[in-house]
Amino acid sequence: MKTSQNLKPGALLRKGVCVLGAALVAGAVCAANVVTHEAPRFSLPEPPPPVAGGARLLPDWAALTNAAAVADAFTPGESTLPAEFIAPGAVRLPVDFTATKAERASWDLKFPCDLRSAPGIEFDFVCDDLSQFTSFCCYFKSGKGWYKATFAPDEDGVWRHVRIPKSRFRKEGEVGGWDRVTAMRISCWRAGTNRTVCAIANVAASGRESTSERERMRKERRTVLLDWLADRPSKAG
Repeated sequence: MKTSQNLKPGALLRKGVCVLGAALVAGAVCAANVVTHEAPRFSLPEPPPPVAGGARLLPDWAALTNAAAVADAFTPGESTLPAEFIAPGAVRLPVDFTATKAERASWDLKFPCDLRSAPGIEFDFVCDDLSQFTSFCCYFKSGKGWYKATFAPDEDGVWRHVRIPKSRFRKEGEVGGWDRVTAMRISCWRAGTNRTVCAIANVAASGRESTSERERMRKERRTVLLDWLADRPSKAG
């Protein structure tokens, strides 16, 4: 049996090259078997500033001022990528449906708050590719159940201000009161099989409408109704 001490220099070099080559091949095979699950990178427009008026930015949302705060507050659902910090009060929600059969992407946020006096909830939302989803839902956990409402962005890549009155929320399970909210959930229900990204910003409790605001909305609704009646085809007598 030949040892390395008995091998000629040329043979020893060839043996070293073979060993190195085998190690490189084994490393490449191992690397090929490692599945990376990176967040999709899509450019989104800058998040809007908090809405003016009577809306009140909720304290736990206002506390999302850096990446560590977002990582600590948000828990991704099954087969969902982690939420990411964009800017103070704005959070990126990456979605990857390419390698999962999950019905939705969802994120839970620790969110203790008292919403008894708020007429509703409002926030800003954007989605890069709406075709990947059938619907979007906003939940608030109270007691052993959830208050749930749907919302519908209407254009790819554009921030939309969403306002949901509490009358639109439906109960799932044994809910407590609005004064005992402990968490918020955003769910994006699946339609496609691709990657995309959503984002949410400026989660706030809606303010009370002023008398002038209610009067303006009443006039607008009356105008819409009159226009609709005017456009209806008249029936023959």
